[in-house]
Amino acid sequence: MIILSPILANAHRLEGFTEKLPTLLFQRFAMQQMPFTQLQALVLDSGGLFPNQFTEGETCVLHAPLLRKLELSALASDGTTRSFLDCHSGTPCIKIPWSQLTHFSSKYNDLSKESFVDFSVFLSQMPNLETFILQEHELYNRHANWKVQDGKQRYSFKRLKTLRVLAPHSVMFPLLAIMQTPHLEHLNLELQDGPRAEGVLCPDDYEDGGDMMGAWERKFVNGITGLLNTLENRSSVTSLGLWCFQRLPVVNIVKQLPSLRRLAMSDLEEELTDFLSSGWNKDLGTSASRTFPDLQSLTFEIDWYSKKALDKPHGTNKRILQTIEDRLKTGQEVKLERVRIMYESFGRGILKDAFLDPLAKWTDASSSHRIWLEPVEIDMIHGKLLFID
Repeated sequence: MIILSPILANAHRLEGFTEKLPTLLFQRFAMQQMPFTQLQALVLDSGGLFPNQFTEGETCVLHAPLLRKLELSALASDGTTRSFLDCHSGTPCIKIPWSQLTHFSSKYNDLSKESFVDFSVFLSQMPNLETFILQEHELYNRHANWKVQDGKQRYSFKRLKTLRVLAPHSVMFPLLAIMQTPHLEHLNLELQDGPRAEGVLCPDDYEDGGDMMGAWERKFVNGITGLLNTLENRSSVTSLGLWCFQRLPVVNIVKQLPSLRRLAMSDLEEELTDFLSSGWNKDLGTSASRTFPDLQSLTFEIDWYSKKALDKPHGTNKRILQTIEDRLKTGQEVKLERVRIMYESFGRGILKDAFLDPLAKWTDASSSHRIWLEPVEIDMIHGKLLFID
């Protein structure tokens, strides 16, 4: 405690506090009932361990009137050790002033272990959020009780600007179904399972009959469109990321958002590239008919595997390149500034031949419109879209 004394004496001056791995430092502060009168940002990461110095029944209230940003990682309970946060059912060790938060990030805290009712109540405690980031584990069938009751009222998040979710479908779509986001600007969704994963749908998903793809498409289109229907104006959404939604009709979502400036897709399939190219070929019409005239950033993952992508001269990669070049050839009218290409190490050769070499002329300072070409190797990246600006 002697070592902590200088910090404790100045707790009222701290504006930010970050604790990585379970040093228990913040718990010790809280047990002292120290007022953090200037604390604005708190980051806690337990590293997947479950230390707890609180005695049974002991609870304290975090006094931090300026706290706005909270990031929690790997703070799930092991089932026997009491959680020191009240994001899980049961009596918490530390009561967080959830209602004053404007930024909340939860990474691998197993919030989905709770019943959907408990999770909904927990989420409703943060009506002033401007940014919400949720990252959950990929565990199939564990979330079977995450069902949204028909007619359930959505919780209003009037200030929410940024929503980023990395989760299985059984977490993602129920979450979207209870949120009302009238002023959303940035939406990034990364699906941890999907049509390529077998055995993850339950019998209720086939309630209208049909095949597996039909069930997936209903979940996908209805889930995201339902959220977009809560917007006051769909032009408010300027950034969209949809990752790992292969074989699903992403173009149906993209078409609903006319004012996109940033677009990130893992799969730029044929119908989508055709839509993005619409009006940009010089023979197709005026700028008034061009899709996404204000698009500044395009992110995609190259397909280095399928025959459809590699076919010459009209393979998928060739079509994507043509889509980009059609925009750049319009000169001063084009807004495209960044092309970010995600790739796996196996695809380095295709990356160079299909994109880097042909687009090199647009990265030169002497070009009519210079772009920032950014290749990103993703072999070891999980949650690729969560932190893309």
